[in-house]
Amino acid sequence: MVASKKAGGKPGSWIAVTASPALFKQVPLEVSGLKGDIVDVSIEVVVPEYGYSEIYRVANSSYIQIKVPVPLKKLYLIVHVEDKCGIKIVDLKSYKYEIESPISIEVDALAYGVCPEFGGTGVFLFDASLSNISSLWIPVKEVKLLSLFEDKDRFILVASKGEKLVIVVKKGDNVETYTYLLPARPTCAYMFDSNYIFIGCANGEVFIVDAITMKLAWSRLFTNNSITWLNAVNVDGNYIVSVVDDTGKLVVGALTDKGIILTGYAELKGLPEPFKRVELWRDSILLASEQGYVVVEGLKKFTKSWGNLLERVVKNVEILCVGERNETVKAKILVYYKGKLVSETIVPGKTVLLVNENHTLQVIPFEKHYTDLIETVKIDLDAKSTILLVPYKYYDVMIEVYDDYGVQGHIEVYVNNSLATILEGKGQSSVKAKLKLKYGCYNITLSGPPVYQLQTKIVCIEDNLKLPFKLIRIPSTLTILFENKPIKEVAVEVYCDGKLVAQKLCSRTICSLNIVRGYNMSIIIKSLEKEPYYETEIFRVNVLYHNLTLPISLKPKQYEVEVILRDSLGKLLCPVEVYLDDKYIGVAEPDNPVVKMRTSKGVHRLAILGFCDNLRVYSEEHKIVIRGSEAIVVNVTRIYTPLDVVVVDSFTGKGPLEDIVLSSGNYSVIVNKSVTPVSVKVYVYAKEPIIRVRGSKVYSDGKISVNLTEEKLTVKLIRKVVSAQINVVDDRGNPLDAKVVIRGVDVPYSAMSESVAGIAVFSAPIGVYEVCVQAPFYEEICRELDLAKTLRLEVTLKPTLVELVLRNTGLLVALAIFVAVSVMLYRKRRKILESIVGGESEEELF
Repeated sequence: MVASKKAGGKPGSWIAVTASPALFKQVPLEVSGLKGDIVDVSIEVVVPEYGYSEIYRVANSSYIQIKVPVPLKKLYLIVHVEDKCGIKIVDLKSYKYEIESPISIEVDALAYGVCPEFGGTGVFLFDASLSNISSLWIPVKEVKLLSLFEDKDRFILVASKGEKLVIVVKKGDNVETYTYLLPARPTCAYMFDSNYIFIGCANGEVFIVDAITMKLAWSRLFTNNSITWLNAVNVDGNYIVSVVDDTGKLVVGALTDKGIILTGYAELKGLPEPFKRVELWRDSILLASEQGYVVVEGLKKFTKSWGNLLERVVKNVEILCVGERNETVKAKILVYYKGKLVSETIVPGKTVLLVNENHTLQVIPFEKHYTDLIETVKIDLDAKSTILLVPYKYYDVMIEVYDDYGVQGHIEVYVNNSLATILEGKGQSSVKAKLKLKYGCYNITLSGPPVYQLQTKIVCIEDNLKLPFKLIRIPSTLTILFENKPIKEVAVEVYCDGKLVAQKLCSRTICSLNIVRGYNMSIIIKSLEKEPYYETEIFRVNVLYHNLTLPISLKPKQYEVEVILRDSLGKLLCPVEVYLDDKYIGVAEPDNPVVKMRTSKGVHRLAILGFCDNLRVYSEEHKIVIRGSEAIVVNVTRIYTPLDVVVVDSFTGKGPLEDIVLSSGNYSVIVNKSVTPVSVKVYVYAKEPIIRVRGSKVYSDGKISVNLTEEKLTVKLIRKVVSAQINVVDDRGNPLDAKVVIRGVDVPYSAMSESVAGIAVFSAPIGVYEVCVQAPFYEEICRELDLAKTLRLEVTLKPTLVELVLRNTGLLVALAIFVAVSVMLYRKRRKILESIVGGESEEELF
């Protein structure tokens, strides 16, 4: 916000404020005329004086609510259809808070063309009573207001945006805007009559604008610091300008026909500060601050005491500029006196210099090959010219050295046969060095270690230059002699500092490659297979300056291989020794049937050997193919298979009656006599899975077919069948016919026989039997017969009382007695027969 001033610096009655919306009103907008292919439009509501815009979209003819800032004087409605625009202006004539509603817009009745731009800043003008409102539109966004002046019937508003100076002149309803691009940011403005507008800038310069033509009239550098305040006054028809910079320095100048002349300055640091403004009044200077006024009396005396530049002696002197080859150099010359720019000229040419005073000349050559120059010059009254030597400009020449395999060693750079710099190569793809060379042509040479060829270039320097050099390596030959011819094709790769130089596939005893010389060379020989046949061989050569022959013995690559033994019938029976190509590898345990080894690819012999209870259970050889790191499963077959065998007597279910031998193949085991079933381990010969029973007097020899997948087998021993004889005699030794009843004691056997002529014969399995003999008129007798010990039994029957009576009485008595005895014997015999009925015989087979 700024307040206006009138002529002579008197306060005005107006205030200028940058407009920004604070109050909004909702206004209905009636949209019509959407016909034909106009189906979708947008309406932009623009109020320039507030810098306000808002876009609303409408799909068809309808009412929409728009928001506008108030108070409002003019409203722009811009209809956007594709990249064309139509505009309707709503002019309210005067500022209003209330707007007639609704506002209507007919879309198809507008003229369409290029879309307008409304970027800028709005400014409100209020009078002291705030009853009158006016506005100004500055077509520059976000300006800063500096001053507002009332000049008769017009308003003059001064504003700035960066280095831009903006002056808006309002006269009635007519408004004109003037924009100036200054070398620095405007900081203050002053106008005390209708002739000039005085502008102070941040670089210490003062510009004077003609207030009638609105053109820049004069400018002058007053100080090297930013101007905080300036003032002007007309003293006896002369315009006197005074400024104060941000260091408290006061500078005074006078406006003449030849421009602004500085007439004096004063360091006011000792005076009250800060100075809010400077006023010139008649022949006095008034400095205003918060602490009051300071008055400097006598403006003319003040001017004289610091001297008048117009009274100095000057001389028109020719200035010549020459180059290093005595050529004439065209340039612009800026002349400074005591740090102030006083003139400028084009040379060759003349300029005005003060006699016997030091001047600083800044030479700005027109040709880019010359450097800017600052020289101090002092002339006398007899001087006619002065010559300035302008040197050539130095340019940056970037030397960049490339090597596809990495730059190695010291690279020396010579300029016109003189060493300029040394580049250090450590395997980088490129190295750089910056040289400062004057405008001209040079012979640039690169020299490096014996791996590189010498290189030279002729280069003309006319600007900053990037000069690339690609190093060329000297070729060489690598010959590899394989002591063992490769079974499989191998790849040979040569690297220099990790970068591939050459590669070749080799399958013969001699292999040659074309390579280059270098440092940190690596030669890699490797197989091509996914699982390589040979170990990768790496040979390193620190420096290679010549051809190289390399003898190499290829080593088969060793792989980690696991051999897993799998018994065809299940788990391994015992630890198994594993041999590879007749070399002992390790032992496979039943709980961990894995043997680890390192070996090369190819066909190998794998031998298996295992003993269980000192019996060779495993013994075989396999051919295996190794293709890399892998696990190989080898199925092994048993020679002998252990079997738990329970040996029992087939009749008693108990142990054998005597020691027996069980055998299979070459393996045999003794089963001892026992009263309980005997459990033994029998190794069954796998090729002939049969268990043989032999070596017994009691049991029959035999063989049993075995299923090797079984874990347990019961062998029932079958007793041999023998014939036994029973001799029956009476007490007098006479053969006696009798009934013989045989019952098995440990054998399920029973039989009845009759002796003929005193002899009874029967066949039965070996065992213990009870033999009972009966005959009429004789006592029954029972005896035990063990067929394992004897096959004959002698039985003598004792006569009964009847037999004895019969022997000594007559026939009748004997007959009576016979009848009685016969009845008794018949009953007894019947009981015996009833007791024999339940007996059975059983025969077990192998």
